[in-house]
Amino acid sequence: MGQITGSVTTGSILNSDIIPSAGVSASKCEHQNVHVIDWEYGDADGSVATEEHTFFMASGAGTIREVKIWLVDSGTNTSIAFDLEVGGVSILTGDINIVHGTGDQVAVSGVISSGALVAGDPVTAVIKTVTQNTGALGPRMQVTIDTSYV
Repeated sequence: MGQITGSVTTGSILNSDIIPSAGVSASKCEHQNVHVIDWEYGDADGSVATEEHTFFMASGAGTIREVKIWLVDSGTNTSIAFDLEVGGVSILTGDINIVHGTGDQVAVSGVISSGALVAGDPVTAVIKTVTQNTGALGPRMQVTIDTSYV
């Protein structure tokens, strides 16, 4: 295939049209980062407490695409609320709540109200409130972030 000159219609060049040795620069790509936040409780019964963990600092423009929470074991009497913040402000429409009836390792997704990031934005996973955590083990949060190359 020769060099393309002129305008190309959006969506007309597909991934399969680009050979592995094409040498496409990283600056021409969007990058997806999947972060799993483990509050390092060692899956110990009843140890879950309120806590914040800043895990990402945006180096350029980006978008938070997804956030979900699960417990290794949801326990027998559990009620925990989680949040996701950018620059100290919640980006969710409401807390993500896990209760003992949720189930072990069953992910609960949050609803993102605004996932836009700019350079310098810190992203923080928050265990917001722990009402009860009898038998609750190992909270985990997974956050998917798309960023532009810097």
